[in-house]
Amino acid sequence: MRIITLFSFLIGFHAVIYCNTTDSLLNILDESLTKRDIYIRQKEDKLLQLSNMLNSSKTKEEEYQRTKQIMEEYSYFISDSALYYSKKCMDLATELNNDEYVLDMKLRTAHLLSFPQLFHESFKILESVDPEKMPTAYKMKYYSTYIHVYHNQIKDINDMFYIKKYKSKQSAYIDAYLSIAGKGSIEYLRILTYKYYMDGMIKEAARTMNLILQYPDTTPYMHAESLFNLGEVFMIAGKGNWAEAKKYLILASIEYNRLAIKKNPPLMYLARILQKEGNTDRAYSYIDMAMEDAKTFSNNYRHSIAEKTHMLIKDTYYDKIRGQQKSLQYYLGIISACLFLLSAALILMYKHNKILNRTKQELSIVNVALKEQNHIKKIYIGHYLTMYSLYITKLEDYRKSVIRKIKSGYTEEFLKSENNLLNNAQNEIDLLFSDFDNTFLELYPDFVENVNRLLSEDSRYMLKDEKRMNTELRILALLKLGISDNKKIASFLRVTVQTVYNYRSKIKAKAIDEDGFEDEVKRVTI
Repeated sequence: MRIITLFSFLIGFHAVIYCNTTDSLLNILDESLTKRDIYIRQKEDKLLQLSNMLNSSKTKEEEYQRTKQIMEEYSYFISDSALYYSKKCMDLATELNNDEYVLDMKLRTAHLLSFPQLFHESFKILESVDPEKMPTAYKMKYYSTYIHVYHNQIKDINDMFYIKKYKSKQSAYIDAYLSIAGKGSIEYLRILTYKYYMDGMIKEAARTMNLILQYPDTTPYMHAESLFNLGEVFMIAGKGNWAEAKKYLILASIEYNRLAIKKNPPLMYLARILQKEGNTDRAYSYIDMAMEDAKTFSNNYRHSIAEKTHMLIKDTYYDKIRGQQKSLQYYLGIISACLFLLSAALILMYKHNKILNRTKQELSIVNVALKEQNHIKKIYIGHYLTMYSLYITKLEDYRKSVIRKIKSGYTEEFLKSENNLLNNAQNEIDLLFSDFDNTFLELYPDFVENVNRLLSEDSRYMLKDEKRMNTELRILALLKLGISDNKKIASFLRVTVQTVYNYRSKIKAKAIDEDGFEDEVKRVTI
């Protein structure tokens, strides 16, 4: 009956109140996931609206509050963007000379930095403030931030020595928080739940988490996270509690999808349970979405866990497919006979259509040539690069998967052959870069010369090979093509987001006009 009470919190799913089976909940989740793109667009539209409001700010105070609101929205969606706006908030707080705003932003930034595993930077910020000089409300937030940062750090390591060390430090901050926080607040109950969870008191953790779900003023984001946390608690409690875990993880996944939350996707945990239960198709579909969410949020730890789970579920899924293929062989024989009879008719149809298709193809080529303008070239190149990069990634995954399977049963010679293919991955990446350089410089033959005009004389680029660019020029080329997101650039160049950021800073330092340099690069013409 407790799970039925929770359904009333799901906006847009009032019919769920009358459901009492996991299958019914899974069907509702599947229906919700068909609207995944709609919810993401709604999130993006909201962020765009907030951005427009920010641009119309009349005072620094108004600008600070609106920037903070955008940061909070991104903190559940894309961590890199949340960090970007937290820096803007910090700059505005400094301009306003508001110590309270500055302290608030320091604590928020320290928490955000822990998601991309920048723990050194998180702790450096926390160590720069003195909790004894803070009001009680901020001292509570200070302790809470330490708890969250240590939680993310513990999740990221496997060494038991350091896990025990960090848990001990975290426990001290938990006790410090609980000693000064008001016992009736939601945040107090959340920290208390976490303490029970860390101490192995699963029943107490679940009971306290349920109290949070009953609060009428719980925000949608907090409500969704609470459902996920409750599902995770039951999952860790053991297989005997998986029925409860599934229900809460499904409810959390529905709300996460509706709110376009990309942080800590509950679909990942749900997929693991479904895979153990033999529901391979759903598990495979869910883990793919969980990996996509983890990549979008840029949470390295969650992505690595999702990737391992994805490989396990994929193996099970392929085993199922192979079994289905054997049962289809009989029907394939019958179909082959039918296809033979149809072949004669198809040959005749092919001959008649060949001339027509050739004419259509020629007309299509002419139409494409007429429409081949600068804007279409950009779209074509961007799409081409994305597909090429995706092809290399998929090829690497495929080869690794095949090699792993061969090790479990195929001949050593076949294994060596596949290993040779795997070793060619770097050659394919080099070929991608070479092809990109050639294609781009053919479309923009004066690109390097135009860029050099924007740089100081002693910082200009000289190509050793007229058709080969270095990493800095490739980043500028991608900016010219409209690809400005650091994560996408890093994915194409096979480097980290931080490396791309460093390169862009280095390049701008060479520019005559640093602030307007990248915009000028984007306006470079053929």
